[in-house]
Amino acid sequence: MKIYIALLLLSVCDPVFAEGELIATSRIGEVLYYTSISQSELQASSDWNPEKGVTPVGQLEALKKAKDLLNKEFPDFGLYRVFGVTLAESDFGTWHYRVAFRSTPDRPAKGTQRPGMLTYFILLNGESVSPMIQKRE
Repeated sequence: MKIYIALLLLSVCDPVFAEGELIATSRIGEVLYYTSISQSELQASSDWNPEKGVTPVGQLEALKKAKDLLNKEFPDFGLYRVFGVTLAESDFGTWHYRVAFRSTPDRPAKGTQRPGMLTYFILLNGESVSPMIQKRE
């Protein structure tokens, strides 16, 4: 059962490459959020790759930026922990950080009974992409 839950949690915040777009989905209670950036915006953010040496934005800087945004944009998220800080290459050949947070089971997001997850993209030019409520169709 624990393995199934872990795989489900990972699938909820894993980035997905739609046509011309990088998307990560997350959830707080029953509300779905998406973090999305277009291929052109991602490609304009940086031409860095691992062969060029040190990243223009470090891992700790990316984490701090994402934590500051989380505290500002989602003050009712509850007590949380860092679920992951990943430097990843997109299908478009550009690199970015994916920073995911998970609220703790004992102090979930306000108004919910379950832990929530939120994902931010931190681009290598220092810009950030925040989660937004997913529109129902």
